[in-house]
Amino acid sequence: MRSRKRQKNIEQTDRKRAETPSDSMALASSYNYSSRRNDETINVGRNEESKRLKPVKNISYKKRIIISIATIIVLIAAYDVLHISNNPQVITVYPDNQPTLPINNLSEFESSSKSLFSGIWNMNKITVNTVDIENKLKTSYPNLESISISIPLLSSRPKIYIEPALPSFVLKSTDNKYYSLDVNGRAIAEASSSSALGNNYAIIDDNSGVSVKLNQQVLPSSYITFMETVLAQLKAKGIYISLFTLPPQTQELDANVVGEPYFIKFNLQENDPRQQAGTFIATQKLLKSQNITPTRYIDVRVDGRAYYL
Repeated sequence: MRSRKRQKNIEQTDRKRAETPSDSMALASSYNYSSRRNDETINVGRNEESKRLKPVKNISYKKRIIISIATIIVLIAAYDVLHISNNPQVITVYPDNQPTLPINNLSEFESSSKSLFSGIWNMNKITVNTVDIENKLKTSYPNLESISISIPLLSSRPKIYIEPALPSFVLKSTDNKYYSLDVNGRAIAEASSSSALGNNYAIIDDNSGVSVKLNQQVLPSSYITFMETVLAQLKAKGIYISLFTLPPQTQELDANVVGEPYFIKFNLQENDPRQQAGTFIATQKLLKSQNITPTRYIDVRVDGRAYYL
């Protein structure tokens, strides 16, 4: 009996020993499977990421040269388009039906324009300040009625359009020089004869000894307005003035009447040219009705009164 039990125990022990390796192999195989699965999963993700992150290819030496040359060409083209020349083109514009007027200081104007466009901020189309340049030129050259600057899109040379101020009168100075005067009484042009300044303007013979300089005030603007009003008032009645004269050191203005032997004496201090012109027109009409022709003058310097000689 004991030998049977012992035999049975030995068989059970051997059976357990036999089962143990198989179980270990099962566990090992299970472990190895899961490890391969995890590695495969990880490797798949890495492969996908490696596909997305492709290595950057090195640019060849020839391509670098081509890119550099193209960049230089673009920069040169941009500079050529944006650059402004300091040699502007000056174009004179005249109003319709107006004579061509001389501009005495045109070369000086061109030189000043060049210096203004030579400033560092005025040498390109992005930072150029054309309004500032126009204002500076207008201040320096009052003989110009208007100044306008144009910057061409495809050209580097700016254009300056200038319009000379139209003269109102031609002044003959005491040294026998002729000057065009604008509406403000400034001398805007000079010539050796009145015809060189135009034949459509009344002449003022100055005997007062006033100093005359180009681009500066010669006569008060009130004098110019006075004479223009007298011309307009008399012209409306068919009376024309051939010459104005400023006597020395007085407020008197003498006006020669076309076709008459006498002149008119006006008072510049009394700034009422319409009344004085009206007094003259009425006096002339009255004298003609009486067949009286003054030989020297008709004096209307006193308000509401006229004297003749």
